[in-house]
Amino acid sequence: MKKLIIAFSMIVAMLAGSNVQAQTIFDTGMPEHLFQVGVRVGFNSSNLTNNYNKVMEGVEWRDNQWRSGFNAGVVFDINFRNFFAIQPGAFIVTRKNDYHLLYTEGGALGAINGTQSTNYLQIPILASLRFGVPQLVQVHLDCGPYFAWGWGGSNKFKRYDTQNGEVVISNEKQPYFGSSTYALADRYDYGLKSGIGLLAMQHFYVGAHYSYGFRNIMKRPGHKGHNKMWTFSVGYNF
Repeated sequence: MKKLIIAFSMIVAMLAGSNVQAQTIFDTGMPEHLFQVGVRVGFNSSNLTNNYNKVMEGVEWRDNQWRSGFNAGVVFDINFRNFFAIQPGAFIVTRKNDYHLLYTEGGALGAINGTQSTNYLQIPILASLRFGVPQLVQVHLDCGPYFAWGWGGSNKFKRYDTQNGEVVISNEKQPYFGSSTYALADRYDYGLKSGIGLLAMQHFYVGAHYSYGFRNIMKRPGHKGHNKMWTFSVGYNF
């Protein structure tokens, strides 16, 4: 009987310990602060897909390359529980990408090397699941829609054509946004943002997120393009 009581006591202790550990990892308690404001700053790597090989005649090869930019903004945590929050935010984001085309025209080989760059105000609204001890370290799993409005920017490219056995180089520049028939894209974009973050001592933050645009932002008929971006940031919650 004594051995049975000891064994039962050990099982109860183990179950209680595992329950405490589970509660620590997934804390369902009320947060100390219902609202919390944070600042974020970091760098990003972005790209813009295109279908130039389908809408431009003679394209034999196409390549898109990611380019770096920066992001800075604020977030506003609405903490419903220690494990769950809604986090709207507002960020200034610079986006860049390179593209390269090889094409044939009239039997001659040509090439285009271009750089597209612009600025966006991006507003994500994320649902955030949070695991860990709020007073020590929490892991954030974030996912939600974003909405963006763009301004400025350009589509610069260098064209290489062969004429009479010689290579002719021309530099061209088009507006990224605007009402011009030469403008590349519409100003408005929306999509999905998701990622992971780490918050230490309820103040110090580091995170990585991926955003993909659902909207075809290209202005010209038949052209298709979607924004995509990796964002890496550090921050502080007040």
